[in-house]
Amino acid sequence: MDIDYLSEEAYKGILIEAERFHHNLTLHFGLLARDCANEEEFLDAADNMINKLKKAKPHHIKDFLFGEVTDLSELPATLESIQANIARVREIPKEDRMTTTYSQRYDEHYLNSLIDKATPNWSGIKDKNAWLRQIRGDHEP
Repeated sequence: MDIDYLSEEAYKGILIEAERFHHNLTLHFGLLARDCANEEEFLDAADNMINKLKKAKPHHIKDFLFGEVTDLSELPATLESIQANIARVREIPKEDRMTTTYSQRYDEHYLNSLIDKATPNWSGIKDKNAWLRQIRGDHEP
């Protein structure tokens, strides 16, 4: 699913909260949503990814964040906050969640710049797709 179809509660509770920590964490949640059929599936996948991140070693987390985050001290609190937000979203009946039609903007230059920045950090990972599936919880549609 496209993140544009998330409820405002899910969008703010997960993506905006992740952005407060670092945009690369937000990027992973956004990519995770692409593999989900609906918001409930996304909430489950996000919760699963958070649980895996909580167990991951710091050097794996730094790789996951493309080597751009050196201070991980705020990450545990961010992950706890996102999980609490997920629980709050789940308490709201689906039909009562606020939906907004977002205007999707695709910035190819920005995406390519992120790919260029991440490429050197991923060079040591042989099977990148398998590694991402492991971190994300092997969540396939």
